[in-house]
Amino acid sequence: MTQIKDYKDDNGQWVRYNNINYEVHFTKAFQTWQSMKSRCIVGGSQQRRYPAYIGCTVSENFKDFQYFADWCHEQVGYGLDNYDLDKDILVPNNKIYHEDICVFVPHKLNVFLTDRRLHRGEYPIGVSLDKGKYFRATIMKFGKQKTIGTYKTVEEAHAAYCKEKKLAAVEWAYKILEEDIPVDIRVIQALLNWEIRNA
Repeated sequence: MTQIKDYKDDNGQWVRYNNINYEVHFTKAFQTWQSMKSRCIVGGSQQRRYPAYIGCTVSENFKDFQYFADWCHEQVGYGLDNYDLDKDILVPNNKIYHEDICVFVPHKLNVFLTDRRLHRGEYPIGVSLDKGKYFRATIMKFGKQKTIGTYKTVEEAHAAYCKEKKLAAVEWAYKILEEDIPVDIRVIQALLNWEIRNA
């Protein structure tokens, strides 16, 4: 389905979709709202595909599409290409899509923040077995996979990952400032104070 720009009807209400040449076109706000809600459906396709969404809920205000659309249009980064709705950069491990916590961030930053904890297998985050003997530490940095190094123990590899992740978060903060990338100011502060939690 093709996405169209947000607009209001004659009654001042945000439009959800329009039929153009017998094809349904969702507005950006409605598509964003639907995508958010789909992640919170217990046992739904999003939770089956991405177990990290299990337990996610939506605030009472965000259940109202008109409120959500109004909120979106007040947020830094909304409407820009390749931006995602993020729920847990400001509050690590947050499980509720809430108007005081969610922000829009560049997709590459969102990928960097995603730890894929439930998909990583038997080793700690950032660690994989390398050639059956050593342990490789890797990190997703500015949209590209980077090898940090190989180590004799899982603990050494994970420690290297944690150190590199914290440094990369600070690099992201300075990149945002230097390149004037539009984000909520709270995102920069969160990156500067980044710590690996529940790793």
